[in-house]
Amino acid sequence: MLIPPNLASFQISGFCNDECTKQALPPQGITVFGSFLHSHMIARKIRARHYRNGQDVGNLGRDEHYDVHYQQIVTLSTPRTVLPGDAILVECDYDSTNVKRMTYGGLATKDEMCLVFLYHYPKIDLGVCTSAIHPDKPVRLLRGDTAGVSFDYPRPNTTFWVDIVEQVNWTSPLVDGLQALQTSSQLLATCNARNSTPLSSSSLVSGKTAPFPAYVTPLKDNRDPCVTSSAPPAAAVSFVVLLLVGPTWL
Repeated sequence: MLIPPNLASFQISGFCNDECTKQALPPQGITVFGSFLHSHMIARKIRARHYRNGQDVGNLGRDEHYDVHYQQIVTLSTPRTVLPGDAILVECDYDSTNVKRMTYGGLATKDEMCLVFLYHYPKIDLGVCTSAIHPDKPVRLLRGDTAGVSFDYPRPNTTFWVDIVEQVNWTSPLVDGLQALQTSSQLLATCNARNSTPLSSSSLVSGKTAPFPAYVTPLKDNRDPCVTSSAPPAAAVSFVVLLLVGPTWL
């Protein structure tokens, strides 16, 4: 997860793709009744978009004026059913205008996240569905390597990797290229049980790449997703992190 400095708007996206939901969700799907959106200091917008058969069928969470100091669980005005084969895209927009150096994905407040918890029933074994760009892709971009030769670059928290990124003059073409890597390229995908091990029935394993889910022009949804309705009985409720962008880069 990489966000260049001095930008009024920079987007990072990730997904829980159809292959994971096919394997992890029961035939009748799950009912999502609430969500909790989480990022850090420079995030300005977070959206969790629900896709079925390539069509945007609505939001599972949306905050167009995100404030890290005002976070809460939001109840959906209408509970939504997520079926096997559906995909979930999460988009986070950042404003790094007042940041003088690269922002990385991480746990510290000065780092960033793009995280959505979905509250749902019934209980399922899926615990985390993640995606992240391979750490050598930004290095290839910055070095102008388009030949596709495989290199075993050090992990991004090493001095070698950080030194490369911090010395870059972030021109518009490089910013556009980096954003494309984090919004439309193949990502490393995982589909894990709540004990953090890969689901036994899933072909998605740590380190496997997967493309962004294909989708058509999204529907415009201007409805307010927030209401004060009551949630289902506590005994019927569990929660799952359905999308988490960046933590594999800690």
